[in-house]
Amino acid sequence: MKTLEYKVKKFLLDMHVDFHKPLAIAFSGGLDSSVLLYILVRIFDHDNIRAIHVCHNIRSKEELERERIFLQKTCKAYSIPITIVNIRQGAISEYAHRKNCGIEAAARHYRYHALVRTAQRFGISTIVTAHQADDQAETFLLRLVRGGRLETLGGISASRLVDSTKGINVIRPLLSFRRHELEAFARENNLEWSEDSTNRELSFLRNRIRHVLIPLLDKEFPSWRSSIESYRWQAQELNTLITSIACQSMPKVMRGLGKDAILDQALFRKEEALVRRRILRLFFMHLGLKDAVSQGALESLERAILQGASRVEAARCQFDLSNGVVKYIGKANSSSGFLDRSISQLKGLFRFDEFFLRVGEPGQYECGPLKMVVSQSVQPPSLDNASIDKEQFLRLSIPLSFPFIFRNRKEGESIGDGDRSKDLGSTSKNQKISADISHIVAILEDEYGIAAILTMTFDGRFSIKSDYSSRLLCEKRKILYIFLSRKGDF
Repeated sequence: MKTLEYKVKKFLLDMHVDFHKPLAIAFSGGLDSSVLLYILVRIFDHDNIRAIHVCHNIRSKEELERERIFLQKTCKAYSIPITIVNIRQGAISEYAHRKNCGIEAAARHYRYHALVRTAQRFGISTIVTAHQADDQAETFLLRLVRGGRLETLGGISASRLVDSTKGINVIRPLLSFRRHELEAFARENNLEWSEDSTNRELSFLRNRIRHVLIPLLDKEFPSWRSSIESYRWQAQELNTLITSIACQSMPKVMRGLGKDAILDQALFRKEEALVRRRILRLFFMHLGLKDAVSQGALESLERAILQGASRVEAARCQFDLSNGVVKYIGKANSSSGFLDRSISQLKGLFRFDEFFLRVGEPGQYECGPLKMVVSQSVQPPSLDNASIDKEQFLRLSIPLSFPFIFRNRKEGESIGDGDRSKDLGSTSKNQKISADISHIVAILEDEYGIAAILTMTFDGRFSIKSDYSSRLLCEKRKILYIFLSRKGDF
């Protein structure tokens, strides 16, 4: 297994890593980072290595304490310092709720922020992480399932500049190695490692891909890994090309600096669709808006420009589109940002992912175990031409506006506005819906907020609660007729 150590050293040389300067390793204590740390201490002077561990505080205190002891014991044996960064308990879930993203994405945000801050503190410009080939495959499948931007299918990069002002790079020397290779190396060298209990929890989408989907692919389609590698490289090449074209167009299309920058709509419209969206992404970056901008937000802004709208909200920001330019006004004050959330972000918040549907116009839809017919008319429509069970269905007449979403409930959500708000958790309790089946409480939500709660019980009964009495809701919405029917049992 000397080959593994040799390849890591060659990778570091190819990345122009100075072996006489300090570097940091993101050390979780797991198999991958334990192998990487072992190799690094054989290559570098021990004084030039610092381990950084980020504790997310989302596991039991007992497990975290055992892990802390193991980390300190390992680093002491190697005679290298370790910095343990503790994230405040509850901070990750709060961030996930605030940013409408999953726990995994929120944890990654805090983890990289902590790594960069700690590296800055010790004057370190290179951070090494232990991502390996199986992580690469999982990430490709994860992004494919969630949907979103094409460029994300390029996968995990071997190196990335994470702080341009401080010149801090993250590099990943193990991306060409499979987990079984690392495990064989660890056993050959009598290495110990810790196991994170959350890696076995199927409530996380990545874990379901790792433990359910990938074993099936390995069994039925043995060559799938080489196939996705081909797609991954093509996605990277296409991404590079689109970015290059967009960067060449930016000086023509955009004028001004910072938040005073504007886009010329006439020149923008002349670009190809893929280039237009990359220009918009670069535009957000020039505006200094650092939060991740979803593909849906880019498409909303692009559509508004092409359709000649005078004003639009996208990515929780307001833009003035009058006078032939796109001008940033400021952050949006309303809660209509849900229209720009990607499906992947919303699904990360739900335990069972039973429901998610975006309804943009009248028509027939399917979602989870249900069929749905949505109509906007003066009188309730006939179901003669609808493929829906006319013997067992629920008819709703709800004040709603297009587009709206039909989704799972999240903890702590409320219906109504101001003093009229009612917590959905208490609603579920009043309806005797136990916590373990809360995923069958569905929400109808439009840009003005939550309009209705739909409860479905295992015996096939429906229950609906809607805030008809709010004058604000009724003034801004039209009555939509919705017919729901079950496709089958849960």
